[in-house]
Amino acid sequence: MKSHMPRQKLDQSGMVSIIVTMIMMVIMSLVILGFARVSRREMRQGLDRQLASQANYAAETGIDDARAYLASGLGLSSNAATACNEYPQAGRLTDTDITVGIDSVVTSCVLVTGAVNDLVYDSVGTNEEVLFPIRMESGNVDSFVIEWQDPGVAVPDFSQCESDPSGILDHMPRLADWQCPTAMLRVDMVPVTGSVSRSGLTSRSRGFVLLPSRTLQASSSPVNVDDGRIYRGLCQASASPKCRSAVISVSGSYGASQSAMYVRIRPLYRSAQLRISANSGQAMIGAQAVIDSTGRANDVLKRLVVRVPTCPSGIACGKRPANSALQLAETLCKQYGVIPAPTPTINVESSDAACQLP
Repeated sequence: MKSHMPRQKLDQSGMVSIIVTMIMMVIMSLVILGFARVSRREMRQGLDRQLASQANYAAETGIDDARAYLASGLGLSSNAATACNEYPQAGRLTDTDITVGIDSVVTSCVLVTGAVNDLVYDSVGTNEEVLFPIRMESGNVDSFVIEWQDPGVAVPDFSQCESDPSGILDHMPRLADWQCPTAMLRVDMVPVTGSVSRSGLTSRSRGFVLLPSRTLQASSSPVNVDDGRIYRGLCQASASPKCRSAVISVSGSYGASQSAMYVRIRPLYRSAQLRISANSGQAMIGAQAVIDSTGRANDVLKRLVVRVPTCPSGIACGKRPANSALQLAETLCKQYGVIPAPTPTINVESSDAACQLP
């Protein structure tokens, strides 16, 4: 009797399912890896933003500490502008003093430059003025130059500015008639050499106007300024468009160079960005300092560079509100009233011709 073994049926009906399953597993793995990578990137970016914010606060802390140090009247060491945290007073502005939060967030470096080659004031409005001293790091003040431009005009068209160097500006134009794309400047200067008295300041003060022009006055040599005069500044639309005054001679205006001066500048008609240099770009002290502060949070660094006023204590120098809110070419009649009152009173200065009714 013969026995028959059942024959196994060989087919590939399960291979398709296996292949499809493997492909799906690969796709799902790639999707999961992609989401994981995006998640890690988002976490890293969030951490970087947090560290950048902490580093920025640390850099601002360094600036605040440096400003407090300067305001306290303490001097700077000879290498304060080139070496981090090098100051003559022990324990001031060191890493220990300016650590923010945890040890990984610190103000890593603070540099202070007390002698600058120019003074810069940004966006001075028509209702503002800048007041600053000019004192040289070495020697006396012999001359200075003022450069200015409108910070809101990228490519100014100076063709609308005054062009006749021999013309006379006998009145101040109305605001609506001022077409020049930069400001006119009112400049007041007074030396503060030796003993200072009210009469001396009055007699030695010089007030003049810088008029933006397409042509400069005939002479390019230093100009001796007189009180109440108008002088022209050359405006050029170059790669860095700006107006530049002639070299204002201090020694010629006062008969000798001065050890120190105070200058006040107010823009008229338009805002102005100002840059002042003296003695052909020599270093000046006592008006501005440059603070360069670097904050570090873990492996993220933030560097801030600012200019701060360093005028003597009690003097509000730098940018400030203008002294006078209203300026007229003629006399203004002033009246004042007391209302309510038992008897309302209107006071009129009848002796002034400006107060006489037509």
